[in-house]
Amino acid sequence: MWSDAARRSKWVEKEWTNADALDRTIIPCLLDRVSLPGILASKVYVDFRDFEKGMAELLNTLELAQSPTTTILTDVPAQVARITTQLPFTLSLRNRPAALTPDQVKAMLQRYDFYCHDYDWNKAWCNPQGKGIDNDFELQQNGLAVFDHATGLIWQQSGSTEYFTYDKAEEFIRELKNKNFAGYNDWRLPTLEEAMSLMEPKKHGDLYLDPIFDQAQTWIWTADKESASAAWVVDFYHGDCNGSDVNHLYYVRAVRGGQSNI
Repeated sequence: MWSDAARRSKWVEKEWTNADALDRTIIPCLLDRVSLPGILASKVYVDFRDFEKGMAELLNTLELAQSPTTTILTDVPAQVARITTQLPFTLSLRNRPAALTPDQVKAMLQRYDFYCHDYDWNKAWCNPQGKGIDNDFELQQNGLAVFDHATGLIWQQSGSTEYFTYDKAEEFIRELKNKNFAGYNDWRLPTLEEAMSLMEPKKHGDLYLDPIFDQAQTWIWTADKESASAAWVVDFYHGDCNGSDVNHLYYVRAVRGGQSNI
């Protein structure tokens, strides 16, 4: 599976260079718009940016590789449905902070089909028709953390018990890392798309948030900025996201893992 994160990973490089040296069959599966290294660029690759199409192409490739006389699969949707129910698929979300315009936020919400309630203040980027993603949550570390099998992210089950400015939110993250909270020292603020992956299309009690999480953290900071003086926040009470002055006060729910660990 090839992505920008995989391209930068020394471990992934060791895997494919060893496989090539052992004359193993390598089928690159592209997750991002990123070039392949020279050795892999000469090979047949599968484009997984469209997952269903990519899975169908991969099945065909494997079928042909197994037996040159085998006919190409004709019942692709059924094959895809069978395989995708057996294999876990991790949604790859950006984990590095970025400066986002309302247009970019709208494109992101639509790309992942994230739900974002429409209000007067967010008409430029809301996505009220979004269905959200099929999260698969599991409590870990004695209930301190929640692992999402759908995204590969590990979240704080709770979060800060008080509001912080953006700068204080970053201090809170540093404290979590220093004290090795839940056994990890790589906690960070989530990107907007990571935080929006938690947004439910309907309320559970008071929040558009799965009840596996502490319900006290209604509004949370993200690592993404709207401008030098404003950052994007996610509001689970109203079911939306918006930009807010960095001196305003919101909760923190830290995250770790995801794409950087590929």
